[in-house]
Amino acid sequence: AGHDVEMGVAGDGFGSQASGVVIRDITLALFTSGGVDMRGTAQSWTVDDVAVTAAHDTGVKLLDGSLLQGGSIAWSGRYGLSAHGAGVTVDGVDVSHSDAAHYRDSTTGGCVAAGGSKFVRTVGLVLRDSVFHDTRELYFEALGAEHALVGFSGPGFVRMVKESPVLTNALHEMH
Repeated sequence: AGHDVEMGVAGDGFGSQASGVVIRDITLALFTSGGVDMRGTAQSWTVDDVAVTAAHDTGVKLLDGSLLQGGSIAWSGRYGLSAHGAGVTVDGVDVSHSDAAHYRDSTTGGCVAAGGSKFVRTVGLVLRDSVFHDTRELYFEALGAEHALVGFSGPGFVRMVKESPVLTNALHEMH
């Protein structure tokens, strides 16, 4: 008596291969996979002022030509934000408490590619006026040199697999 039990049973808040989707002014919470999940050939989504909380895997997954503007992503199990592809813009977003599930290898106790936010195989990535905090790391694997980081702040640990001169300079100026 006197206790609440919450349980998410839906896989994703929004998940699709459709292109041109617009999701605006909504709060998404307690999903067993992701809050917003662009899949396969999906492209050119606009996610505007959306709050995602307690997605078991990834808060928001973006693909080619997408805009994530405003809003927040908090307490994601594995990744707060994941972006892949060309022309992705993240503007004015607050991402916090990623890797809430503390994913670890059961044998070694080491990381299993979880935590923070991941930007993989990106070209023309723009991170503007966004904050990543109370999280383990940001991970960048950039393919192109045309990246822009403006008014961006993140955790003390940033890992780049394939360095981009623009990205490297921006990250060094940030710290």
